[in-house]
Amino acid sequence: MNTITEPWGAFPESLIQKILRTPVAIGLGRGKYWRHFLYQIWRNFGNSSKVDIMYYGLRMRFDSKDPLDRKMLFRSGMRDEAELLFLKKFADANTTFIDIGAHYGYYSLQAISLGYSSVVAIEPDPNVFKNLKFHVDANKLIETVNCFMVGASNTSGELHLNLENASLRNTASTNTIKVPVRPISLVLEQAAYKRIHAFKIDIEGHEDKALIPWLESLSDASLPKAAVVEICNSERWEDDVIAYMLRRGYVEEFRTRSNACLKRVCA
Repeated sequence: MNTITEPWGAFPESLIQKILRTPVAIGLGRGKYWRHFLYQIWRNFGNSSKVDIMYYGLRMRFDSKDPLDRKMLFRSGMRDEAELLFLKKFADANTTFIDIGAHYGYYSLQAISLGYSSVVAIEPDPNVFKNLKFHVDANKLIETVNCFMVGASNTSGELHLNLENASLRNTASTNTIKVPVRPISLVLEQAAYKRIHAFKIDIEGHEDKALIPWLESLSDASLPKAAVVEICNSERWEDDVIAYMLRRGYVEEFRTRSNACLKRVCA
């Protein structure tokens, strides 16, 4: 998504575009070639690559030039539905969720819809952070979603963020920018949250550096009850996050193509 300045609703989907996405809504959006075919026709009937739609109850702005946005526009079913249903089991009026690697806020917004009372959203990319704030504002969640423009890591300082794949690195390379990083515990201290009940982490292979030090700082009784951990880039881990969590009393409920879902079973 690009930087957003216009209010939500400024890029409505045309009637023809809505009709073209109907096959997706009824479950016929499977197969990348079919989705690509629909997209090629759909884009010819809009005034902009951006479009504002209601996505499963959320006010979202998608940019069809962005591969992830395009996939969400032309997919059958809700993105990460299994993970969200899993997280819903641990939500109530007194629970806090932390979204580590929030991107434009999909999990942060969904967490409130699931029943969590508050959310801490961490996102280091300045342009993506603007989109995160836009979606929080568009969904009138400023009071319940607390956003921090910082990366999660094992120390405070700066790292190089690769703008192509959102990975954090120690050294600069083509298409990287410097971003501030902090341990999760310090971010939560600044946000004045003493207890986190569930989390999602998706930081492109940096999960071990950010997550394990935070969990190590917590007593068993203070550990979050549920977790969604991205495993797509687990080959970059120096320490196995899942193995560590299993040692701390978590069990793995299931895996999807992208994530492992774990819950805490030991008091």
